Amino acid sequence: MSSSTRLSRATSTLSNTSSPILGTDWIRTARVRGHGRGAFSIAVDRNHIDVVRYLLTWEKTDPNLSDSWMHHSPLLVAAISGNDEMVAVLKSCSRVDLQNPDVAGTSPLHAAVERNNISIVRTLLSGSRTADVNATDTHGQTPLFTAVLQGHSELVAVLLECGADPSLRCAEGLTALDQGLQWQPDGKATAELRNYIQMQNR
Repeated sequence: MSSSTRLSRATSTLSNTSSPILGTDWIRTARVRGHGRGAFSIAVDRNHIDVVRYLLTWEKTDPNLSDSWMHHSPLLVAAISGNDEMVAVLKSCSRVDLQNPDVAGTSPLHAAVERNNISIVRTLLSGSRTADVNATDTHGQTPLFTAVLQGHSELVAVLLECGADPSLRCAEGLTALDQGLQWQPDGKATAELRNYIQMQNR
């Protein structure tokens, strides 16, 4: 199936706009009725990678247009769905904001960590342009907090390797280790972080 055919199908439910001509401002701002999501985000969600690549070649396309409900950006949608290839395609575009959190402050990196998707985490944290490993959500928690509280020990190691700061405190004044000891005292992720801090303090 050609890119143009996929594009036609991916955008077939768009509300009527003042300009139906592809390549003009409509592709940047048009949202699907009832979803509040743009055509680009829908293409990402439905894994139309060829359409996404095609739309990224248009300067008029806004690859960061979030939905009007939870403020999920296309990159966050890809991270939530666990679509490794889509995340890589989006990250390769310099216009894509690698942070762009939703209403809860959840960044694409937070989402990937929560779902224990090591591949996406490494994609977001590798290369010359990376996500902020110490980005905080509305509770002041970094992805390291998420990894510890979710018990993802391997991700704790990956985040620390990529520069996660274990001394940062959340809105409650606690570090990731403090919360780990409170909620996951016997967890492998807590132990991984504790051992790292002990090694750093020697």
